[in-house]
Amino acid sequence: MKALKPEHLISAFHLEDGEKLTLPKLDGIAWGNLDFLGWCDRSGDKAYLAFENDGEVSGLVLDRMMVRSSNARSFMCAICRTLHSMRGIANFTYRSRRGPGYHTLTHMFCANLQCSLYVRGLISPDVSQFYETITVERKVERLLSGVERILDSIIEFDMPRKAVLRLV
Repeated sequence: MKALKPEHLISAFHLEDGEKLTLPKLDGIAWGNLDFLGWCDRSGDKAYLAFENDGEVSGLVLDRMMVRSSNARSFMCAICRTLHSMRGIANFTYRSRRGPGYHTLTHMFCANLQCSLYVRGLISPDVSQFYETITVERKVERLLSGVERILDSIIEFDMPRKAVLRLV
């Protein structure tokens, strides 16, 4: 991902979201290791994702909720396929803008949104991973297809649905 300046980051989000945006510290980020920029606000209840697509940067605002479970088990990130305990994973909810009502879409991602660093082996998750024989480059490709899959699901979710009349 190319290095972003605060004004590029703010303009990537909807106007009303950009006004409430809490920016991360952009200096010191190793941009060459990132496929997207993800961060959480200070409260931990909101998360932000900035993606680069064909030279354009777009952003998503998500609600963040840590996973609460009484069972000791592992959870897998929907983007990078990294396994985590319940401390390392979170539910991220996208709220649609398609009118009144409660339209949400939820996925489980790495709680710290550092998927790019996990697949490159730059940071380690809190549980053992499946043994994989694929290269880091292939893991990055898988991560990028995960990002694309999530964005496609949001685009499809946001599209207005036409009423279908079924004759019985």
